[in-house]
Amino acid sequence: MAGNTVTVSEKGAIVIPKEIRERYGICPGDKVHVLDWGGQITLVKIPPGDPIEWGYGLLKGWTAQELLEEKHRERDEEERDLPPPRSPEPKTVP
Repeated sequence: MAGNTVTVSEKGAIVIPKEIRERYGICPGDKVHVLDWGGQITLVKIPPGDPIEWGYGLLKGWTAQELLEEKHRERDEEERDLPPPRSPEPKTVP
């Protein structure tokens, strides 16, 4: 992934490089959502129009059971990356 370095202005503004704006179709007046995602800043273009209408059918073809199974798989993968839990310290009797 190629990167671009931009400078933050005194007002906190940045300029999104032209090639990035063109690649993602970001035009003057468009809105982007700024996310603090895992210690990184991510910009997500907000589609124009009604967000409910835009999201309608987004999960079409998925059952609630399939969504739950997917979430359980994701959780299991994340937990595999965690260090094992520490054993509690043994209590000493006076």
